[in-house]
Amino acid sequence: MTSADERRGVVTMLDVLGWKGIYNRLEQPLQTLRGLVDNLQDAASNWSLRGYSDDGTPLDGTLVRSISDTIAIFNQVSLSDLQPTIELHGLLCAEAIRWSLLSEIPVRGATSIGDFEVFESMFVGKAIDEAAAWYEQGDWVGVHLTPSAEFAFDAAESAHWVNYPAPLRTGRDRPIPCVRWTDTWFSDEQDRTSLQRIFTNMGPITPDISTKFTNTLSFYDCMTQDEPKG
Repeated sequence: MTSADERRGVVTMLDVLGWKGIYNRLEQPLQTLRGLVDNLQDAASNWSLRGYSDDGTPLDGTLVRSISDTIAIFNQVSLSDLQPTIELHGLLCAEAIRWSLLSEIPVRGATSIGDFEVFESMFVGKAIDEAAAWYEQGDWVGVHLTPSAEFAFDAAESAHWVNYPAPLRTGRDRPIPCVRWTDTWFSDEQDRTSLQRIFTNMGPITPDISTKFTNTLSFYDCMTQDEPKG
């Protein structure tokens, strides 16, 4: 995507939780964040979806951009390819969450569909506005679908999204599709103990941070209830 032409597709917005505290705690916070972005860009290049829009126009692959502590993932997509593209975003987000936890810069996020424009490090559009509004509601380390994406996606057919009552500040308790990042975490020989250790290292754990960590552990427990906890 080299111009500011309007596109329609899938957008995921991720942001680092407690960036100010992380900046004071880590020796090289910018390099750590850059490493997360680079890993995500490499994964996006390897797993990118390509195809054609409904009018036959060739589609770009996956695009990753970052501004400060915010990371955005974009895919232009035809209406017939929304399901596999949202699935791809779930896979990328699962990896992003794993990398962010191991780097002690945990992220939260939201995935939407709609119109957007991208030019270099600038991006605007309805899909971006919706994703940005919803990721700020997340009270955990995790990624969920916004209403626009939820209405177009079948989580029952997904390997990377699972219906779960995401802890949102709106107080919403209805299950919505959330990224099942625990599969990549467990396959990487990480367990609940290692997750708790990471949270402990990120102290001081103030009341607002504590709920994010406990909500994340609750999700982990729900997803891995048949696995050993470590």
